[in-house]
Amino acid sequence: MCVYTELNKNGTQEYWQIPLNQTKGLNKGFQLHIRAELLKYHLGYSIAGDEPTYVTSIASSWQAFPPTGWFVFSGASFALFATGDGEPWPYNAPEVGFERVWETYFEEDIPDYDRWE
Repeated sequence: MCVYTELNKNGTQEYWQIPLNQTKGLNKGFQLHIRAELLKYHLGYSIAGDEPTYVTSIASSWQAFPPTGWFVFSGASFALFATGDGEPWPYNAPEVGFERVWETYFEEDIPDYDRWE
C-alpha cells in the first residue's frame, strides 16, 4: 500500500509515492489528513491512531482566483492506492476502501481573507 500525492501548479506537476511498508497493519485504522492553516494545506496520514505524518503541503494561494487570462491552480490529488509490485492485485488481498469521511474543526481564529505579502 502506498500514499500518493500530486500537486499541479501552472502546468508543473509534482508527485510523491510513499510506501507504507505495511502488510497487515492497515486493518488497525488508516487515516488521510488534510490540515488547513492560514496560508497552507498540509497533506498527511496516520495509522492506528498515531499522530499524523505530513508528507507535503500546498500554499492556499494556488487555489485563488487568477488574473484574467491566467490560471494558478490545476488540482491536487491525495489518495491511498494498492500496488502489486507490477503483478495483478491478488484475489485474496485485503479490500481497499474507506469506511467514513469526517471533518474536525480547530479553533484558530483565522480571518475571512488572505494576506499575500
